[in-house]
Amino acid sequence: MSMLRYGQYGQVGADGVWRDGETVSKKNGDKKAAIKSGDKKVTKKTQMQYDKILAFMEEGKEYSIWDFCELLNLKESRTKVILQGLSDDIEIVGSNRVRRYKKK
Repeated sequence: MSMLRYGQYGQVGADGVWRDGETVSKKNGDKKAAIKSGDKKVTKKTQMQYDKILAFMEEGKEYSIWDFCELLNLKESRTKVILQGLSDDIEIVGSNRVRRYKKK
């Protein structure tokens, strides 16, 4: 395992030798797989969460943020970000504290 320190324009190894433009090898599992949806890139995990939310929702029924938090086992802030990504499929009813979500 090489010990590298990253400088502004390159890397300095543990031996003190400057390595300009040399790449550090990474394992294949380190990168997240992304799916391009429209103009945005969406990871596979996020896409699975989108699908889970849409399968859970019924036409005409309103849901609060906590319904989705429990469904996905996520905190409120991350769940809000995911719901913003579904703005084409979900209608937002109300504002701030009384915000509800309904399937279009």
